[in-house]
Amino acid sequence: MINIGLDIGSISLKLAAVGRREDAAAFDTLLAKGKSFVALPPPLAGGLEGPAALSHYRRIHYSPIQSAFDLLKEFYDLVPESQVEGIRVTGTASPLIARILGIYLENEFKAIARAVALFYPEVRTVFEMGGASSKYLLLDPVAGSERLGILDYSSQGECAAGTGSFLDQQASRLQYRVEEIGEVVCRAGCAARIAGRCSVFAKSDMVHAQQKGYSTEEILKGLCEAVARNFKSGIAKGKPVVPSPWFPPWPSSARWRRTAACATPSPRSSASSPPTCSCRSFTPGWALWARRCSSSKTGASAPSRASTSSSSTWPKRSRWARSR
Repeated sequence: MINIGLDIGSISLKLAAVGRREDAAAFDTLLAKGKSFVALPPPLAGGLEGPAALSHYRRIHYSPIQSAFDLLKEFYDLVPESQVEGIRVTGTASPLIARILGIYLENEFKAIARAVALFYPEVRTVFEMGGASSKYLLLDPVAGSERLGILDYSSQGECAAGTGSFLDQQASRLQYRVEEIGEVVCRAGCAARIAGRCSVFAKSDMVHAQQKGYSTEEILKGLCEAVARNFKSGIAKGKPVVPSPWFPPWPSSARWRRTAACATPSPRSSASSPPTCSCRSFTPGWALWARRCSSSKTGASAPSRASTSSSSTWPKRSRWARSR
């Protein structure tokens, strides 16, 4: 049986599907015919018992419901609904989607911890930058378990400064896609001084830097340094950084790995070494446990199914709701 993890944030949407060995034929069809899906990279696939598929990074364009519907429809057009055992959702927009589908909602911090325990069990510190929030987590092994517990955590407040959406917005204003920032910044010889504590001040500083003659590359480098300073002084201030740290950055290409993180109840260590920073291989949004965790109650409560007249436009929900 196949389990689905859906990670829907303020900017983007990702899906992961994890199955058992007997589901190999269904995954072969999905990967062969589905343009939106790719196989889990071999270094990570070794931590799973069966096949796994990931969707490409997809922007929601301020329409999380429609975006989730479109992605799930693409999946169910190729995989029979009868083969799907369960589905869970996490991310900024997950409460809305969970209510509509009548499925479990998973806490983002728990999903991150589960992901790290499954794929990178050596990691103890996580820095995560999403579209609407940035997070710090300190992890520690749970006695008698392969899971990692959360010893400490922190997240920024309501201000947009230091988040992926702010980087995305400013990159767009300078006629760049956020995925191109890393390559552009590497060409800068110096960095313009940009304020990182407030997004309004940061925008003003960027305008002033342009007026002073700084190049676009130098302005973007200053912006990235400002975001890093804000993260260090605001979110990680006074927090221990225990090796090995892991930074799954928000600005990345369409390849990602984390949404499959918690789609199985039996995590196994991966032989690969955790990267300290890989802007090419990871994207934001940690996904969830799609598989039923009936053997280990997490305390998560299932949301009530919303009564909406538009529910008929969604694919059949019986199997999804039955995963509860």
